[in-house]
Amino acid sequence: MESTLKKLIAFCTILFCLFAVHAEAKQWTYAATSLTGGGSGALDAIDGQNLQEGDIAHVTTSAYTYEYYLKPDSGAAESSPAIIMPNVNAGTKRWILSSINTTKIYLLTSNGGAGTVTLTASAVTTFVSNTSVTANSLVFLYPASNSASGVTTYISAITSGVSFRIIHTNTSDVDKTFNYLVIN
Repeated sequence: MESTLKKLIAFCTILFCLFAVHAEAKQWTYAATSLTGGGSGALDAIDGQNLQEGDIAHVTTSAYTYEYYLKPDSGAAESSPAIIMPNVNAGTKRWILSSINTTKIYLLTSNGGAGTVTLTASAVTTFVSNTSVTANSLVFLYPASNSASGVTTYISAITSGVSFRIIHTNTSDVDKTFNYLVIN
């Protein structure tokens, strides 16, 4: 019984030590909406006194997402976006940029129409009637048949409200079919 009690006390002591070490090594993740300026939501507005090694920050702006890690002994000069210094209680603590990504995801909707076109055989030009096209339309072509997959194409002209012209490889194949999408 005494041996079991000693083992239980030893086990609890080990757990306590592990918990204490884990509690001190707490890592925080911060979120911000701007890099500098010191205002609400800015990365540099986070008080340096609360920061410790291992902390990370995610900054999401209208154009990018930045990821930073805290280097407590850096002391480097601020150089946005690479190095951000807290405005309050900075000491030698600096946010160091570790990655940057675009946050813009463009969801395109087709307000210009979509359709299917079979390229003219033994020719280099095919016209597609589409009354929704404008001078600023983007026209995307996607092969829809085996014969179309090897054909080089590009949109050479758009006549607003009438049609667009496809220039393509000259082959005798009659089944060079493409799907198209017009974005206005």
